[in-house]
Parts: sequence; structure tokens; C-alpha cells
Amino acid sequence: MIHKLQILPNNKDSFQKLIKFAKIILDICKNLKTIPIVYGGLAYFYYTKDQNIPVGDLDILVPESSFQSLIKIFQEKRIKYQEIPKWKSIVCIEDNIKIDIDSIEYCLESNKKDTISVYIENQEFHILNLESLIKVYEISVSSMPETLDFKKQRELYSTKLNNLKKYSKDFYKNIT
Repeated sequence: MIHKLQILPNNKDSFQKLIKFAKIILDICKNLKTIPIVYGGLAYFYYTKDQNIPVGDLDILVPESSFQSLIKIFQEKRIKYQEIPKWKSIVCIEDNIKIDIDSIEYCLESNKKDTISVYIENQEFHILNLESLIKVYEISVSSMPETLDFKKQRELYSTKLNNLKKYSKDFYKNIT
């Protein structure tokens, strides 16, 4: 089943710029025969429709084996990027728009890769299923350092986790 995102976050202008940049990155992945899986803020927004939290970047998962091919194409197309080996991640930046490309092997258990297809601004996105997204947020919150540097991010992730769990409970209550 294919779904369509019917509403946009409150930061509509920057969100549309993000989707435009995402189309470029997703096309590159498609040409490499890699299907990126969306998780993080956009997946959170899709499930909760929480317009109070802006979608300011895009987080996608790809096999780590595709990193070098992606980097080569980024260099050819002059896409600004930074590789972050410690986090098994590549960050692409265009006009203050950020796309995090993370290693699927590093971020997800091997059996937790189910997705749903969602069209946003005429672009297909493969969004991580709700159960797996909740697990990602649980791991993120529990593994985040308890320092002041991470306080704001930890609070945001905790809020998102609680909202996803509430949405999940309401969702499953409505289908039974």
C-alpha cells in the first residue's frame, strides 16, 4: 500500500527545500540500486503529524557498503558532504539543509527493516515502520550521554519517543 503525506510541518518553506534536496540524494541512491530508509524527524512527523516539531533535516539509512560509491558521486556532482566514521555516517549539506546518511547495519537490528511507501511532494520515500522507529528512539535516548551538551537533544528525543508510543497505542487501539 502506498500512502501520501497530506499535511506539511509548520516550517513548510524549509521543508520543501529539504524535500527538493532529498530528491537529488534519493535519485543517487536509486542509481546505485540502494533503497534508503527514512527514519528520524521525517518518519516521526509522518506518524504523529506533530506540527510543533519542525522537520529540519532528513535521516536515512543505507548499507555501509554503499558509502564509497555515494562519496564518489557526491564528489562528481560537487555535493558538499562530510564523512563521520565514528558514527558510521555521511552528512550532506546544501544551503543549510542537512541530510544524514547513516549505516543501516550500525543503527538497526537486522530483522527490523520493514518500511512503508509514502509520497511526499511527488517523491516516494521508504519510511521505517512504527515499531522499528520506536526502537531506534529508545536506543538513541538510552545511549545518549547524560551531559549538558546533549540535554536539549535528549529531551527532544524523549518527547518524540513518548509521542510515538502514544500514537502507536492509539493506532493499534483503533484497528482492533
